[in-house]
Amino acid sequence: DTVSVRPRGRRPVGTRRTMAAAQARPVILHVYEFTTIGERTNAALRSLDLGVYHTGVEVSGVEYSFNDAGVFRTRPRAVSMGPDAACRHTAAITVGTHRGTANDVAGAVNALKTGDFAPGTSLTT
Repeated sequence: DTVSVRPRGRRPVGTRRTMAAAQARPVILHVYEFTTIGERTNAALRSLDLGVYHTGVEVSGVEYSFNDAGVFRTRPRAVSMGPDAACRHTAAITVGTHRGTANDVAGAVNALKTGDFAPGTSLTT
């Protein structure tokens, strides 16, 4: 008999758990208005077609966003939920479709985490 040995807990390459299926996934831009300073500021800036907003991009039921701590992931619209929510959800806009695997999305997000959107990056300087 032939016995194959692999590291504990690992499946052979090509099995269902290691290979994410490539498929079309909608990409949704979520727009939020800050509930404290944002509403007053945006009321003043609206006549100039300007505003201060927070955004997140949703792919495969996960929302990716950015703050001074870097790129983070949440449930869609989670930043606008709860009694202490800092934002109010104002729009969900389908901006396109990602054709590929969930691993492709994770790879792109991980690249952002170490690049221009690494922790400590300032949005205003």
